[in-house]
Amino acid sequence: MEYNDERRNKFGIAVIISLLFFIFHTHNNTNEYNGIHIPTLRQNLGKPNFARSYNSLIRVRNTDVTLSAPYLDKINKNWHVGGSTMIRNNGFIQLTRSGETNRAGSLLSNGVGDNKINNYETVYDFKLQDSHGDGMAFVMTSENGFIWRDLTSSYALRQYMTNTNGILPNDITMMGFPKNLPGLAIILQTNTVTGIPECDIYLNLDPSQHSYDFESFGRDSSSIKLNQYSIRLNENILNGQRTRLRIIYLESIRFLKIDISYTQGRNWEELYINQDLPWDLPKNRRSGERYIGVSSLAKHNSQSVSLFSIWTNEFHWSNNRDETMEIANDEFKKDALNFIQREYGVVVTTNTKNIQKQVPTKQQSPWFQSFGWIWLKIIAIIIILMIIYLMSIYLRVITKHVHKLKKKRLRRLRKKNNKDDMLLPI
Repeated sequence: MEYNDERRNKFGIAVIISLLFFIFHTHNNTNEYNGIHIPTLRQNLGKPNFARSYNSLIRVRNTDVTLSAPYLDKINKNWHVGGSTMIRNNGFIQLTRSGETNRAGSLLSNGVGDNKINNYETVYDFKLQDSHGDGMAFVMTSENGFIWRDLTSSYALRQYMTNTNGILPNDITMMGFPKNLPGLAIILQTNTVTGIPECDIYLNLDPSQHSYDFESFGRDSSSIKLNQYSIRLNENILNGQRTRLRIIYLESIRFLKIDISYTQGRNWEELYINQDLPWDLPKNRRSGERYIGVSSLAKHNSQSVSLFSIWTNEFHWSNNRDETMEIANDEFKKDALNFIQREYGVVVTTNTKNIQKQVPTKQQSPWFQSFGWIWLKIIAIIIILMIIYLMSIYLRVITKHVHKLKKKRLRRLRKKNNKDDMLLPI
């Protein structure tokens, strides 16, 4: 009996350990969001770090609008190349080159894959030399047809302009892009009167009304100029210093921030911030997409402009909730406010008044859902353990009862045998 009790105790311990393993193993931590791998802080990427997460929001690398060496396969799949752009597969992408004038080079995402980006950041890594060229443009646009459509015939050209509300596909005066291209444009001017590079930020909402004016260095532009005065940049940018430009846009809370780094991303300098942007950045009317691009223009004087990488990162909830509900969801807005405060050191006050207190619904928060499931599992396991315990008690009682019955039968048999022995004849 002692041997059987020991076996039962071992079996009970094994069952408890297995059930506890089931609880904690099912509540695992994953580094994937909808199948997209999210690099962790322990991984040495040698690239801008996009892995930290705060308050239920995480960065998710969008590989469809990300570009790094080797370039050719990625460009063939996800990018349009225009103008004088030259690609060195394992080196860099050269938009314009020294010694060549009347040149413009451009690169623009083609819409293949996920280009429906609403809350995101994009980092450009580039280098330019010579102060004689005209400059660069970094764009977030709703239209990319001008770079890939066949518009050689006058009919096709008129049709395209009609369908796009007047975009001028053959114009390159916005540093390599059409001057009335809808969307956000960060214009980096290098051929300035003072010799110091400057930056201006424009927003084109309607191609029939808004356009950038090249001849006046942007002063006579009909575009919406977001910055009041031209932003002066470090002069070393003209001497071949690698530079990074970062654009942070969260449509959900109307937040726009533009930074520059002269130290390969170690330190960032804020160029522009708007915590309550009155307009949404334009999206493609048919697909709802935004396209990311960069260009360079060397009209009268040459300039060498090299692009090394473009990194695009979206901001999503850490669980697998529907991405489309993030734009107008008040819970997401609160998480986004906390995220940009912790990540970028920005405390947004203008948007908090627009966030209404959310009415509790049947759909609980991910924290509640997670721990709710754990409590349900714990209750189920307690019930199972109680059943096992009661069954073990029942088995012990039955075993003892059977053992007593056997003893009684043995006693009866012994008494009967003794009586029979006494009645034997002499």
